[in-house]
Amino acid sequence: MTVDDRSIEEAGQRSDRSHFARRVWIAVTIVTVVFLALFVLWNATDIILVLFAGALLAVFLHGISEWVHARTGVSNRISLLVTVLAIVLLLGAAGWLAAPSIADQAARLGPQLTDAIEQLEARLGVLPLPQGQQQDGEGGTMQQLFGMGTNLVSQVTGVFSTTIGFVTNLVVVLFVGLYFAYEPQLYIDGFLTLLPKERRVRGRDVIDEVHYSLRWWLVGRLANMLIIGALVTIGLLLLGVPLALLLGALAGLLDFIPYFGPLISLVPALLIAFANSPTQALYVLALYLGVQFVESYVVTPIIEKRVVSLAPVMLIGSQLLLGVLFGFWGLLLAPALMVAGKVVVKKLYVEDVLGDHSVPYITDERDDG
Repeated sequence: MTVDDRSIEEAGQRSDRSHFARRVWIAVTIVTVVFLALFVLWNATDIILVLFAGALLAVFLHGISEWVHARTGVSNRISLLVTVLAIVLLLGAAGWLAAPSIADQAARLGPQLTDAIEQLEARLGVLPLPQGQQQDGEGGTMQQLFGMGTNLVSQVTGVFSTTIGFVTNLVVVLFVGLYFAYEPQLYIDGFLTLLPKERRVRGRDVIDEVHYSLRWWLVGRLANMLIIGALVTIGLLLLGVPLALLLGALAGLLDFIPYFGPLISLVPALLIAFANSPTQALYVLALYLGVQFVESYVVTPIIEKRVVSLAPVMLIGSQLLLGVLFGFWGLLLAPALMVAGKVVVKKLYVEDVLGDHSVPYITDERDDG
């Protein structure tokens, strides 16, 4: 091998080492950036969830204002103002009519639940226990179990207590929703500028589909809430259960959270009914099961014709996961996040990457009329 050949070989080796070093540095940089991005996202999850809740509110307000705009011809901003004023007046009228009764019942809910738990323990505490399960000087294993149940119920009812942080988040959601609804294109165009020019049309199409799906999902949830709240209230009144108006309103509000909301709302109703008599508690249980049957097999199939269909296992799994990771906001927003996520995955992965345009994500054909 000549001197020139050795020089060329050494130069090639140096070039390979330099190329390898550059690749290593690029890989390290990418991993570091991804790690930092995930770290920031994880620590900002609460903020992101609150912003998403504001976006949901904006979708709701924008959908109503579009309906007003289409039928009156006024500008979008005027129709939004009319929408907000109409909602405020409607809530004010409902509050003026129902607030005194609900406030009075809410004040009595805590003592009623405490009495109900004590009566439940007293009723079940007198049952004979198997030999060997009694504890010296203590109420026995049964009392310990219901002591744990008392703590659990207090934690569940604590979800409904108003805290400064929760009120602050609600205020943020309100203002974010109003700003998003007032100038949606400003924020959409700003987001699309982050995409490559050739992908901006597709990005706008995905945003439109997410908006459409979330709008009809919200319509479906609100319709369910009204129907469930009315049915439960009427049923509890007919059964003579105390605090029927408050328990019915609670059932309607918590129905926004599929599966878990009805279970949570059942707990106080069942406890209060059991304090009156075990028979009434069975009637209340039958009432809630019947209402859920009507919702699952009558109301929901009719409403979900325009809504993204979500498999129950996927929905429950996402609620459990986000609820454990992010608490109340995660549990509350998990269904809406699943709706948006399914549309994004279908559009950007199933259609664009796999090239499959045959997979439906809405249970019926879209009809914008």
